[in-house]
Amino acid sequence: MRYLLDNYIRAGESEKLSAFDDMSLIELILERGVDFTEDLPEGMKKNPEAAAETIENNVRRSIIEKSSTNPLYYSKMSELLEKLIEERKKHKDEYKDYLRKIVELTRQVERPEDFVSYPDELKRSPAMRALYDNLPEATKKAETVLALHEKIIATKPDKWIGDKAKERVVRSGIRSILVEDKIVKEIFEIVKKQREYR
Repeated sequence: MRYLLDNYIRAGESEKLSAFDDMSLIELILERGVDFTEDLPEGMKKNPEAAAETIENNVRRSIIEKSSTNPLYYSKMSELLEKLIEERKKHKDEYKDYLRKIVELTRQVERPEDFVSYPDELKRSPAMRALYDNLPEATKKAETVLALHEKIIATKPDKWIGDKAKERVVRSGIRSILVEDKIVKEIFEIVKKQREYR
């Protein structure tokens, strides 16, 4: 085997395909803005349609990955992405404008706290922002979110997700703040997805 490897397999220097380094396409967009296109592989630079589809697929994947943590917010982001794709397909000659819009949308997906006017006391916590976004308008108040957050932190047992008895404790804590069963159920599912509450 060593003879075959030594005599028949050649390995030259590795060829750098793009300047992404260890960054994802999303990170590249966030860091460089519209100039991220300079770091795309040559094949993509020459084919704006392929580049656009790759970008859209990456943004869509990011939205899907985050959607369970904040369904209403990421549902809006998904709608914005679909409109942007539609717009791009209709106006193919305005690629620079499309790039500017996709960069803006990517920033909204990755950093919602920079684009939504959350109450100051909620900005620091993705979990509290998710609770705020998904509460019905009638109960959408910073005080409600803070009370809910504190109740969840105070009542959640260790390793509670997946344990029916421990989940009941957390659900009961949520119900003490939000009384309507439908809302309690929806918020409970969102709470289960938050890192802060694990």
